[in-house]
Amino acid sequence: MKVYKYPVRVNTVETIDLPLGAKPLSIAFQYDKVYIYALVKPEEQKTVSVQVIVAGTGEPLPEDIDTFTYLNTIQMFDQQWNLHGFYKK
Repeated sequence: MKVYKYPVRVNTVETIDLPLGAKPLSIAFQYDKVYIYALVKPEEQKTVSVQVIVAGTGEPLPEDIDTFTYLNTIQMFDQQWNLHGFYKK
């Protein structure tokens, strides 16, 4: 197994395809982009669609946010902007 990163947009629900059995781990800011990191088996050919939302504090969340799993919160720009990551398989 390996940890891979996938770019995600902020303040939108996005669907990404991960290898079957992948486990989302966290969100992070790197090189001016936000990524979701996941533990994956790179050789897995089958994929599963995962919904991801990364939202800033005070931004609207989907009505079904309680069906998502919280990942973590990151701070950006000298702690001026906080982003919260969620996912749903």
